[in-house]
Amino acid sequence: MSRSLPLQYHSAVVAVCWTLYVCCVSSGFGQAQEPGFREQWKINGLVGTKFEITGTGSRSNPLRRQLRAPFMGRELYFRFRMRYAASSIDTPEDGDGEFFVFWLDDREGANGSTHSGGVPNVGVHVAGGVNRFMARYAPDSQKFAEKLVGDRDFLVVGCLRKTDQKVSAPFGRLDVWVDPQPMDRDRPHATTTCATAINRVAWVGFSTGGKTELDDRITVWDIDVARSWNGILGLPTSHNSPEPAQVATVAFGKHVLPILRKRCFGCHAGDDAEHGVRLDVLDEVLNRTTPRNAQASRLYQLVSMGKMPPDGPRLSAGELKVLGAWINEGLVWDEEKLPTPVPQTDHWAFQPIRRPVVPKVKNSSWVRTPVDAFVARRHEQLGVVPAKEADPDTLDRRVTLDLLGLPPSSIEISQPASQIGQLLAHPAYGERWGRHWLDVARWAESNGHQHNRDRKHAWRYRDWVVNSFNSNMSYADFVRAQIAGDEIRPTQDENLIATGFLAAAQYSGNELDKDIQRNDILVDVVNATSSAFLGLTVECAQCHTHKFDPISIRDYYRLQAFFARGQPANLILSSGTPRVRAAIDERWKIYDTARDRLIDVKRRQGIANPIVIPKNVISAIKGSQKKRFQELNTQLAGLQQAWAWQSVTSANPNAVAPHDMRFPLPRDPSVLAAVESFLLIRGDVKSPGPVVAPGWPAVFGPSPRDSRISRTGLAEWLTSPENPLTARVWVNRVWQWHFGRGLVETSNDLGTQGTVPTHPELLDYLARELIDSGWNTHHIHKL
Repeated sequence: MSRSLPLQYHSAVVAVCWTLYVCCVSSGFGQAQEPGFREQWKINGLVGTKFEITGTGSRSNPLRRQLRAPFMGRELYFRFRMRYAASSIDTPEDGDGEFFVFWLDDREGANGSTHSGGVPNVGVHVAGGVNRFMARYAPDSQKFAEKLVGDRDFLVVGCLRKTDQKVSAPFGRLDVWVDPQPMDRDRPHATTTCATAINRVAWVGFSTGGKTELDDRITVWDIDVARSWNGILGLPTSHNSPEPAQVATVAFGKHVLPILRKRCFGCHAGDDAEHGVRLDVLDEVLNRTTPRNAQASRLYQLVSMGKMPPDGPRLSAGELKVLGAWINEGLVWDEEKLPTPVPQTDHWAFQPIRRPVVPKVKNSSWVRTPVDAFVARRHEQLGVVPAKEADPDTLDRRVTLDLLGLPPSSIEISQPASQIGQLLAHPAYGERWGRHWLDVARWAESNGHQHNRDRKHAWRYRDWVVNSFNSNMSYADFVRAQIAGDEIRPTQDENLIATGFLAAAQYSGNELDKDIQRNDILVDVVNATSSAFLGLTVECAQCHTHKFDPISIRDYYRLQAFFARGQPANLILSSGTPRVRAAIDERWKIYDTARDRLIDVKRRQGIANPIVIPKNVISAIKGSQKKRFQELNTQLAGLQQAWAWQSVTSANPNAVAPHDMRFPLPRDPSVLAAVESFLLIRGDVKSPGPVVAPGWPAVFGPSPRDSRISRTGLAEWLTSPENPLTARVWVNRVWQWHFGRGLVETSNDLGTQGTVPTHPELLDYLARELIDSGWNTHHIHKL
């Protein structure tokens, strides 16, 4: 018969049995244990993290995070997304309204810390009886943006800026945007300032206040910081936008010039400056400074150490601050107050063109045109006699091969040598002489560089050149159309096509850095323009003043400024109607949506700077969008287009069709419109010096003061009768293409390192004839 056990013993047995059961289960025996998680979720960037915050009726910091390292740079962008449950929002009429902020501070604080008094806050507060988005450092500095709406997702973006270059300077300006667009960077929705703000950021967080009740529900996510507008918005290259310009705190005439005059010009001004160091000329000051980096500038180092000025008191702290800010802000200069001296040169090519007297020679019977007279005089100087005159057949062969590239037997003209007018009217003339110019214009039907894609519409410029020769277009018009055809009013297709000269630049499709990519094109354009029309090699002035010709580095970048706000593109010609532009916009909208989606996926996977090529974007377009995209591409491909020059100064906003490029330049017109031209220190696009305005080299006289002088102004200067080079360069090329060698053998270099003309007066005679005949190339041929 069984006996019952004491209760305490029974309990012990149960405990032992449970222990054995747990041990067996954990060892893999028996039934499965209660399910549970061993560790936190493993997630990648494709899983979103959202935080739901509620209030306490008092100040609270429920969510905060430390930066990887304290930030003391010039600009810090930040963002967060938020959604306020509509059912929990109090309006000022129904209650107290709401208060909820994102703060940036140099310390974490505690759960109840206020993070105010010079600490930037961005969030929601009451203004005018409405809950609005707010930016503030303190209650008396708050500024407001749009109204808070419940159950709606908002993207809030902010930027902290230092207005002083010093690391220790405060983040004295706070800009805020609510649901910004890519081009809104310079148009913040609220801005506030504070002279006593924090100067570094180490922590960020969210705070609720007395107006935030326990049942309020605020969701926040997508919280991040970055150094730039593009970075904080995660913008793709197609939305590339220049960074904001340096905020100026000193004015040259008001603050800087008085210091230079009082403390420097006694020794370092004028032609007799001590040790040849002049501080009254911008180009000389550039040699003593590193713009935008005062600490690395020799001039600033000398004055801050008290080595300059050598006599008298040292510069005061205030004077040093002014000079440092001036250098850091780009070394702005006033040419009216301190003009750059005009270079002086006696080189023949820079002297005015004067019509020489046709010489009288002994062998006057041999002379049939003034050209013969100049040649005959040279014969007599050398003591030689002319070669025997060629027979008619030889002359016919020479002239047809020369003008048409064809033998006499292939044309239906008898005695070609006496029928020059008929030869110039022959279609083969433009084809023959157009080829000469296309070599000068470095024309090609592909981009060059490593990724040498075809330019499907570049042929139109080739045909324009051929037709220009066949129609005997005046050389002045020929120049103007190629330099500024898109600015000529009314807009004509032929003038747009002519800018294929500028668009013929090499264009690297493998270059991801947009600054380098654009600068490479501008360098090509400036060098080709100078060589083709002025006969000058200006390339070395990219980095320093020309070692031989009177061309300064400043001259080089003033020339570049004429072209800085333009770029090559496929322009829609006469079909560029609003309907066509709408099709282009729709095509890009489909493309950009797919591209942005691919970039977003890569960013969420942890790729900081995702790279997406067009081929992959097009593959990512699916369904009905794919069909529509293909329809639009087919429609656009059937339109007349030209590979030409797109610019913000064009007469009309021409429709721009897509072009085949792995990494194209930004296509947004606002990017071009915002481009500024800088003198580049040592030619480095990452080392910008002072801002420069368009202008031609100072050796040719002053340029107009208008800082936005157009390419039309450049073209007018190039074709002015007073320009000493353009006509000389063109008639020399014509001579070269007739006889195999120019009167100046180095036809692309009439500078001091080029060869001297064999017949200088003949060259000037022909140049004057060209100008006086209305820039008539046929007239020069006949002469």
